[in-house]
Amino acid sequence: MSLVTITILIVSVNVHAGPFLTGVIEDAGAQTIEMPNFPGAWQSRIEWMAAEGSRVNKGDIVIRLDPGSLLDQEERTQADYQRKRFEVQRRTAELALAVLDAKTAVLKAESELKLATLDASIPATASRQLDYDRAQLRLTTANQTLTRRRSELASKKREELNTLKVLKLEEERMYDQWQSMVNALEGTQLKAEKSGILIYAENRFTGRKIFPGETYNNATLLAWVASHADTSFRFWVHEADVLKIKPGDRLAVVPDALPDHKVEAEVSRASQQATTRDEWSQGGYFELLAKPIDPLPDTFIPGMAVMGRPQ
Repeated sequence: MSLVTITILIVSVNVHAGPFLTGVIEDAGAQTIEMPNFPGAWQSRIEWMAAEGSRVNKGDIVIRLDPGSLLDQEERTQADYQRKRFEVQRRTAELALAVLDAKTAVLKAESELKLATLDASIPATASRQLDYDRAQLRLTTANQTLTRRRSELASKKREELNTLKVLKLEEERMYDQWQSMVNALEGTQLKAEKSGILIYAENRFTGRKIFPGETYNNATLLAWVASHADTSFRFWVHEADVLKIKPGDRLAVVPDALPDHKVEAEVSRASQQATTRDEWSQGGYFELLAKPIDPLPDTFIPGMAVMGRPQ
């Protein structure tokens, strides 16, 4: 049993019962896997992919991308963050010490003021005039010193608060930059978000399958993880035959790999505009979607080529 490309050439052959249609089984609820957007990069190279058609479980790594310069960027941003973190710790200690010194100076000034107040409280009649004048001068000086020391303490506290606020913001910014690189590195390992079968996507520029070793732009569809959760059929029909099939028509559908297994499906939607397929033939092709009438057997695997014929 082999899986074939999802974008398969449709052959429409006029017979008495209508055109034969070739298409593919797909899962409408399939997980789509796209090329992530990495910082400073507009394209990335696929390093490894799980085998197409292999069954994968939720959480399995299905595609691994080349990290390129992300490793160097992660190391550099981590080093920048560590340096900033140490700087914040050092400046925090320095500012705390400066505030502590300012508090100690205030305590000394308060102690000096108490002593000066005691000396200045001695009446002039109880001491020499010179001693009295010195005591009054000492009291005045002590008051001025205490005011200055309290002002210096308030200034040191403001400096500590404002400086640490700026440093913390810088530290958080560098941490976010580092975590962005860590997340980008983790994003080079693309995982299945559901259990199912891995199906390679098609390069819309070349019409060929996506394969490991190739480089693709950001947001390029790389693969699907499909299951039987919501299977349907997608057909392509040449513009010359599209009017011969309409929504509501019944189709007999047979997988190419299982010619003896036939199921019935109903056309649910037809595209309104044709697209060109230069790699197929000239002319436009319309898409037809058909839903199986009954649940599909497990042997009908998303990604398998099928043939449909109006009944």
